[in-house]
Amino acid sequence: MRLILCCVVIAVALSGCATTQNPGVGAIYTQCPPLKTYSKAQRERAARELRNLAAGSDLAVLISDYGKLREACRIVNNAVR
Repeated sequence: MRLILCCVVIAVALSGCATTQNPGVGAIYTQCPPLKTYSKAQRERAARELRNLAAGSDLAVLISDYGKLREACRIVNNAVR
């Protein structure tokens, strides 16, 4: 059940990305919503907590996927600028 819920959350997050067309060029761009910034202390605590999860746990996989999604949004948002 938790896995299904997490998949739904990720799908909703992905649907937040917008596709726009540049009228002057005709190119189509995808831009994700701005990403929340976390402090170094928050990131370090989260990394410790992630290391303490059981190897191969569903939560660890979902967190890893979320990290990949954030990186993809960063790349898309930087390419649009």
